[in-house]
Amino acid sequence: MNGQELRAQLDAALDEADSEWEPHELPLLEMISASADDIVRLEKYLEEAGNTVIGSTGQEKLNPVIAELRLQRAALASLLRKLEFPDPELDEEEAKKSPRHVAAARSRWSRDAEQRARRKRGNFDGAQT
Repeated sequence: MNGQELRAQLDAALDEADSEWEPHELPLLEMISASADDIVRLEKYLEEAGNTVIGSTGQEKLNPVIAELRLQRAALASLLRKLEFPDPELDEEEAKKSPRHVAAARSRWSRDAEQRARRKRGNFDGAQT
């Protein structure tokens, strides 16, 4: 799937969630589209060139495009994870919060709960019992 097709799918998914892209996400979307286009080009080249190439000493070796393709796919996956799609399970107020802030709050709540449990056990210094 090329960058334009991927962008259309992402836009459609966001429309379904009745949301809009944030201004800081627009450059990210451009990088996602470019990365998807790079992957299409690499896949086409690999299809034409094959999985192996002849090395400098005449040996057959794995085509280095395979490694680059793997890296590009990982980069695209990383970029896609950075998009903050609203969770349909959350109510409107919770959906406005960024996943990063929600995770930080949950971490604090978990830490606070551990401290309360230690106090309840009489273990105030945090040592394991």
